[in-house]
Order: sequence, then C-alpha cells, then structure tokens
Amino acid sequence: MSDVFMHSDAVFYILPLTTPMEFFDSVAHQHVETGITSITSDNKTHIHVLCGAIKSFLRSLKEPLIPTSAWQSFVKAAELEDQKRSLRLLYNLVCDLPQPNKETLAFLLQHLQRVSESVDCQMPVDNLAKVLGPTIVGYSSPSLSSAKLFKETFQQRPVMKKLLMLPPACWQAILDKDLSANSKRFSIISAIKASDSASASNNSGNEPVYTSVQKDRFKARKDKRSLRSS
Repeated sequence: MSDVFMHSDAVFYILPLTTPMEFFDSVAHQHVETGITSITSDNKTHIHVLCGAIKSFLRSLKEPLIPTSAWQSFVKAAELEDQKRSLRLLYNLVCDLPQPNKETLAFLLQHLQRVSESVDCQMPVDNLAKVLGPTIVGYSSPSLSSAKLFKETFQQRPVMKKLLMLPPACWQAILDKDLSANSKRFSIISAIKASDSASASNNSGNEPVYTSVQKDRFKARKDKRSLRSS
C-alpha cells in the first residue's frame, strides 16, 4: 500500500468518490463474504479514500495536534527570519506537546515528508501546507470571526511548512523517545548540522536545510522520469 501511495497523484488534495465510511464498510463486507481483507489493490481510488479518512480523523479531534494553547508560540517561532533558529524553536515546541500529540505528529510528518519528495504525488511542501494546515496546525480558537479566520489561515501555513522542513531524524527521535531534557536541544542541532553537511555543495544558504535536499531529490527523480518516457 505504501508503494501505491507514493505513486498516486495529488494525495490529500483530490476528493474521494466515496466516503471513508462507505469504503471501510465495503472492506468489512469483503472480509465477511470471502475471509479476505485487502486494500492493497493498484486501484488508486483507495488511496484518496484513505487520505480522506486521515483528514476526517484529524478534524474529529477535540483540538488539532497543535493545541490552541500553543498556537501563538508555534506561529511566532515559524515567523522568525533566522531559519535555523526557527526550526530549533519549533522542534522544542513539538517536544513539549503532550505525548499523544507529538507522537502522532511525528508519525504523520515522516509520511508527509516522503509524500512531498514523490514526483508522482505532485504534492510538494507548499501544497501540503495549504491542504493540511487547517487540520494539523488549526487556529488559535474554535470560534473566530471571518476576518480572523482568514488571517490565521495564512499564519498557519508557515508553521506547517517549517514542520515539514525539519530533518526527518528529528521526527524519528520523537518516535524513539530519545527526548530527555539534555538530549532534546542536541538532537535538533545535530540533525541540522548533519543535513547541512550532506547538502553543503548544493545549499545556497538561504533555504531551510530540508528544503534544499528535498528540491535536489525532486529534480533528480523528475529527470529520471523524463528519461524513461523519452
């Protein structure tokens, strides 16, 4: 299923033809009738339904993964012009989230980073930030005026974008629970330095670390795809 996912276009963007409930009802019916449960078909319609299920789950939470109490702190950190300092502060804020929030966020962001790298998915960081910012980052309050809602929609995107720019090793550290008070700051600095070192020959110095590496991978895969089609 993961392989099919990475070769499906516009994941999290295209609306599914059926609701997640209808889809999983059909899977359950298949299991009752045949004893087999399979959602690993090459039919990419399944992928968009699963993406819809993920977004429905995120919308059903009492609060977004970024709680409203921490929303302003995340926005201020994302707005910092010093990119590396911004990433470090965001990572420390993530580490201070409740355990279920940060682990769910880490698992989801690892997957979304792989999606953003896939040429077939056609969902780079900017697109994912626009589509998933409202459900992952959310807003400062559940009840906002139209004007405030409009303003915060644009404030949440840089937060989502920079979370996607954090080195993947940072998210893995959360899942590995390697987050003692002494190791938290060291983990993010070490991860950024490692990414800097890996991309030193191509990094202009003006972009966040993960972005420059991601662009190189995206371009390389696109070039390979062009060669195969020619």
